[in-house]
Amino acid sequence: MKPKPKEKIVYEKVSTDDFAVGEIAEVQYEEAHTFSKGGPHEKQGEAVRFKFALDGYKFPHYSRWMYFSYGEKSTLFLKYIVSLVKDAAPDLDLDIQILKDLRVRTLWQEKDGFQSVETIRPVEGKILVPQAPGVAEAKETQEKIKEAMAEETTGTPGVTVGHTIADEIAKEERIPTGNPETEKAIGETINKMADMAEEKPEEEVPF
Repeated sequence: MKPKPKEKIVYEKVSTDDFAVGEIAEVQYEEAHTFSKGGPHEKQGEAVRFKFALDGYKFPHYSRWMYFSYGEKSTLFLKYIVSLVKDAAPDLDLDIQILKDLRVRTLWQEKDGFQSVETIRPVEGKILVPQAPGVAEAKETQEKIKEAMAEETTGTPGVTVGHTIADEIAKEERIPTGNPETEKAIGETINKMADMAEEKPEEEVPF
């Protein structure tokens, strides 16, 4: 008597010769995923992987499980976030589910019979992350201060545009951002620039 032969499962492979176009169908998450299971470096941690629906392929295909981290050296950040999110910076404030349904171009590689994503690019440009309330206003205020301090003197003796505008800005009611830390930073910047304007020697314009 002999054991019955096991049925071999033939997995659908993605071509590694060219980019495969499709979409991120799902962002899968595990709170305690086991990495290097059974090995000397076995660890557990938050993890995510991407499920892809690729044009021309019958079955879904998946990225590797990655530590759920936006750290500057993490695979998730370096390979995916930087490639798909505009102006991505380490430890950014990002809900990863925003990448779901994004159309992408993927290039796959194969090693020891397993396939993984080597390169990924958006089809229509990187995705924009919605800004937190008040961020745009904060940037606008900072630019206004910089422009004010860069202005030349006016035609009025003893008065400079930089000093006048900075002084007015310092007296204005602070822009509500909804973020105490942002408001504090804006206030400190305004006060600092106003103080600089007052300390700056005023140039007399001869009649």
